[in-house]
Amino acid sequence: MAVLRQLLVKMGSDRTIRKVRTQLVGARALTRFLMDCGYPASPQALMKRLHDRLHSILPLATSPLELAVFGRLLDGPLLMERARNLPLHFPSAQDTELSGLWPWLTAGSALELARANCLTGEFVRSLTRWLGEMLSNLAPPAGLGWQDSRILASRAINLLFCLRFTDNPHKMSAGLCGDLLLHLYLTGQVMEQNLNGALSASSSVSYNYQTHLACALMFLGFSFDFLPEAGKWRDQGCAALGPAFQSCPQEAGSLEEMSAALRCACLGMWLGGRQEASLPGLREAVRVQAMELRAAAPPWTDQFFSVSPLPAGPLCFSSDPGQESSLAAVLLEDPQLRGPRRVTELLFWLYGPEVEDKLRQLAGGSAPGVVYMGGLAGLTRRLGRERVSLWLSCPPSSLPSLSAFAPQSSAAMLTHPLSLSIFRGGQPLLLPPSRLEKGPLSVYFNSRAATNSLLLDDKEPGPGQVVVDALEHDQRYMFMAARFNGYMNLPDPVMVRRRIFVDYGARLINITDQIQGVAQHVCLLYFHFPPHAVIQKYQKGGHVVSINKEKWWFKTESKAISELIRGQANPPLGWALQRDGSVSPSPSLTVRLTSVGSARFSTSLVLLDPE
Repeated sequence: MAVLRQLLVKMGSDRTIRKVRTQLVGARALTRFLMDCGYPASPQALMKRLHDRLHSILPLATSPLELAVFGRLLDGPLLMERARNLPLHFPSAQDTELSGLWPWLTAGSALELARANCLTGEFVRSLTRWLGEMLSNLAPPAGLGWQDSRILASRAINLLFCLRFTDNPHKMSAGLCGDLLLHLYLTGQVMEQNLNGALSASSSVSYNYQTHLACALMFLGFSFDFLPEAGKWRDQGCAALGPAFQSCPQEAGSLEEMSAALRCACLGMWLGGRQEASLPGLREAVRVQAMELRAAAPPWTDQFFSVSPLPAGPLCFSSDPGQESSLAAVLLEDPQLRGPRRVTELLFWLYGPEVEDKLRQLAGGSAPGVVYMGGLAGLTRRLGRERVSLWLSCPPSSLPSLSAFAPQSSAAMLTHPLSLSIFRGGQPLLLPPSRLEKGPLSVYFNSRAATNSLLLDDKEPGPGQVVVDALEHDQRYMFMAARFNGYMNLPDPVMVRRRIFVDYGARLINITDQIQGVAQHVCLLYFHFPPHAVIQKYQKGGHVVSINKEKWWFKTESKAISELIRGQANPPLGWALQRDGSVSPSPSLTVRLTSVGSARFSTSLVLLDPE
């Protein structure tokens, strides 16, 4: 299937593609499929069998008594509002923004409609019309919906959950039932081919692809037990899921990718455990990766996600490391993995109201001290009453091939080497970077000026490598250091170094930036604070930053020129991207220095005593 699709795309013959599509999804193909399943001319009866099977293998919390608790634990009105605002029609062919295509390509919005229907018994939008339009626009063998294995896997699992949440899917029209069943069957065939190719390829094939494919193929195998291929799909998915996910910690990737892969692995472990399936190597791999992601989640740090335009679903990419680590904690009954003790929607559907007690019984454990994960170096320790977490962008390459499916801020952080984020008590002290895909401020948010980093001679750095020189901590201090050679392309090549030192006793965070060159250079340092921070001049020099009932003394070099900017339009500076996608003014301090040859610039944040 995959080879055939690639050949057809290269041929560029719309007529040939239409002919093959007719053979794959036309009336003859449907008739042959129904006969192979033992239900000739009875697509609705076959859909009822699939629905009954889904109730058996996906025992979700959808009974009236369980749903009565949903409103107490989760925001039901918000879910309904999102469902009512879903798009009515498939985006036009000219719409290239992933945020507009994603709900259709992965059936994420179909799942949202089904969940809303499950909660209220009403179709907020016609689910049948939505599914029909999705299927007509995603016909194989060519097209965007069939080119990415993660999209295929997400759509397969989202459709299965969608049918599980729908009371009587077999009451849909015979044509829609047949088209949907045949679509899932063809999806399984393509995923089987793609997984075989991924497993036989070199390590260059991403674990993210393999994990998604293995999980989805396993789900289809358990669900379509009436298919001759079901046993092969089930066994192949079960055997591949653990080994695919085991490679996850060895690869550098964005937090979103790692979080989505962990969700895949957890869903596979949940289903496999209920079906008593053998999943070699999966449990330990999940534990290792969940502990890594837990370090990036509340209460130790705030999550790195600023914008989440993609719909929520079992295999969505807008995942939260805290949610996935908590899911792993419940699955493995391991207190060390638990992130924030809050009930998430997926946890509720999988475990029902009892998930509250499951989370309560998990004590939480201590925060990891040193983390190096996905191109981010992190240190976490207590400073005074609250913990301080440092995160420094240290990607193996300064211009990584970032997934277009993850427009959140950890991806932004990976594009700006030596960008620093600091969290205090789980809340940002220095904001993490964010990416904005479109809008008048998109260029700004994707630039180095929007991050807590250094800009040399008003030029963005070129490609380069980051080397982590130190990640240390003991009872008295934390220390991290890294260097970056992205400015070696200047007429006077420059090596940039950044060191961060935290002194617990002095309640001091010191940031030292060093440039190693020969000629004169102008250095701009950017420091971005949350919108609610209040910054004023300090009589001892520098500024006082008031935030979250604490005051920090922001000190710079005596020769530096500091400027406080908030919501500046031209050039844009001093803006923060909120979680809902809106933009608000936010205080930023810029520090300008001039140097000749090698130089060091010191910036400090000192926690002041309460007045």
